[in-house]
Amino acid sequence: MSDVAMLYNQYRCIGCRACQVACKAWNENPGEKTTFNGNYENPPRLTGTTWTRMILRDESGWLFRAERCMHCTDANCVTACPVEAQSYYPQGFVVTNQERCIGCRACVLACPYGVVNEDKESGTAKKCHFCFDRVLNGAEPACVKSCPTDALTYGDRNSLLSEAKEKAKKNGGIVYGEKEFFGLHHLYLLKAGIHESELPEFGHSISLGLESDWAIGLLGVGGLLGTAYALLKWQKGDE
Repeated sequence: MSDVAMLYNQYRCIGCRACQVACKAWNENPGEKTTFNGNYENPPRLTGTTWTRMILRDESGWLFRAERCMHCTDANCVTACPVEAQSYYPQGFVVTNQERCIGCRACVLACPYGVVNEDKESGTAKKCHFCFDRVLNGAEPACVKSCPTDALTYGDRNSLLSEAKEKAKKNGGIVYGEKEFFGLHHLYLLKAGIHESELPEFGHSISLGLESDWAIGLLGVGGLLGTAYALLKWQKGDE
């Protein structure tokens, strides 16, 4: 299987949240009790049991964006994990091994997109795993399968990039995800700007890579504290 990706087309999205519901249903994740917070987003953020959600903005006409793990080619969560619970699959997506995860939260701190979160019930890190259990058996991710307007498409990454660039050139849009962190496997064709779509703009094609001394030190301290906390929880569980 070649390097795969999913492409989100902001021109076609109607904000129906079918992808959000399909993600919950396929992964058997529970719903969350929420309250009205002034806009139509629900829930207001990704969590350990909500791995896909729609960002909805109506300040200047409706604008939608799907939010989930970006599946970076050079993923900070993989670099930061002290027990190799975060790992790459050959197809390009990043999956969390629940049996290895110790709940240290190093990956949560490291993720520049804020899409990795701790599941309060299990104490482990959880996020979108690209429906690897479906993809490896020849099926589309559940979110892609559920989209009624084909705003989400799945396939060979290079082909999707070519398609997105062609449409962006024709319609004056923007392609996001081609080179960030050496390439994302959740690509965007945006009709609005990067800032308006609430995506981080790193300014150039980069990988944070955690190479800098301060980043390594910060995550090192966080990882050690998190590991100690996880071990204490484990010991208390054995008492």
